[in-house]
Amino acid sequence: MHPSGYEEVRVFTPAELGGLNPETQAVRIGGSVGNRKRGAIQTRALELGLKVLNAKDLTRAAEIPAGSEEEVNEDE
Repeated sequence: MHPSGYEEVRVFTPAELGGLNPETQAVRIGGSVGNRKRGAIQTRALELGLKVLNAKDLTRAAEIPAGSEEEVNEDE
């Protein structure tokens, strides 16, 4: 039981959100879940009205594409 009064349910995939009761249960995303799947879980939980106890702001990770390092100009 979480101090907020919700029963904690640990999830690792968005499919595990089905069948949870948003009035009595809250979601805790597993620590080994990556950012891509974490975003999918957080989005789906929001759609279902579930509270995510350890939500992260993933907007910064989505704005920076992978491998977009600025090139260094060595001509100078």
